[in-house]
Amino acid sequence: MELIKNYLWTETTDEIDNKKLFDACLELEVLLRKQFKGPPIGEKDQQLFTTSNFDKYNIFTYPNVEIQKLYHLVVSRVKKYLDTDTTYVLQSWLNVYRKGAFIGWHGHWPTPAKVWHGYYCVNTEGSITSYKVNKEQYDVINHDGLLIVGRSGEDSHQSSAWDQDVPRITIGYDIIPVESINQRKINHYIPIL
Repeated sequence: MELIKNYLWTETTDEIDNKKLFDACLELEVLLRKQFKGPPIGEKDQQLFTTSNFDKYNIFTYPNVEIQKLYHLVVSRVKKYLDTDTTYVLQSWLNVYRKGAFIGWHGHWPTPAKVWHGYYCVNTEGSITSYKVNKEQYDVINHDGLLIVGRSGEDSHQSSAWDQDVPRITIGYDIIPVESINQRKINHYIPIL
């Protein structure tokens, strides 16, 4: 469904077992904290750990059946928006927010880079992601199994504060034309096949 004309779309899927994906995401969060020496869960400044380290890993390289199913689902669903004569790579990360956490207004890539951005809702019931495009605000009511894809550059977006005891989990991604990478690290990008 087109939410913002020629800019942001949503699709709902039941092809992913979100309970298994939720468990895999929490398992991966623990591994990431060990690898990148993050604060333990429950300590100050632990809330945005998986998100703030987005450029150091790619969740779609984690060997888990549901994560791999999601990778293939994302690729199959976003291809219809992409230029067929452009080679793209994908960067993806885990967003785990506990009670009171949120991410403020931010953008991803400048418009000339021709990057696409999106996220998949693993456990999000009751949360909202707001987008500002051309000074107009649009709210996405999140629900589990929702896949968002949109252009990157003309928008900023934020999540609402999470008010539940069970973590809010989404998987964010950027789809980047190879020529837009320039001097960025390339070790965490994977191809769109």
